[in-house]
Amino acid sequence: YVVERGFFPANFALLEEARNFGFPLRIVHGRKDCVCPMKNAKDLAAAAPDADLLLTDGGHSQWDSANIDAFVSATDELCAQLCQPA
Repeated sequence: YVVERGFFPANFALLEEARNFGFPLRIVHGRKDCVCPMKNAKDLAAAAPDADLLLTDGGHSQWDSANIDAFVSATDELCAQLCQPA
């Protein structure tokens, strides 16, 4: 992690693959996350064609209340968009 200065080294394949994502993507990232750089989330959101970056006042933990609220909101939004009755 330290050697690569984060989880995504320059030109990491995920960012290339994200350009081909054929699904909506919601990325939740806490502004106070001191483990994963916000730049990585911004890079992923910029690469994926139908991505929204949801920045919270939370940190790294999925259990931060701000992150939980964002996860629930994103899930509800995607379900309303994608889970239409046939």
